[in-house]
Amino acid sequence: MLALLLMICISGAASTTLTMQTIRGHVSDMSSDEPMIGVTIVVEGVENATAVSDINGNFVINNVPV
Repeated sequence: MLALLLMICISGAASTTLTMQTIRGHVSDMSSDEPMIGVTIVVEGVENATAVSDINGNFVINNVPV
């Protein structure tokens, strides 16, 4: 009985494993098309999923759960 319970717990934990992805992007001004530096990008509802755009307006957010 204990082995069955342990097996159920392990399979339940395995099914909650998340796939992670990387989000890359570019932020630019709509009117001038110039890159925007220092813009904070946030993925709502995901803890620690933030980035700040670099001097070229580019950003990368790693390890975002799917």
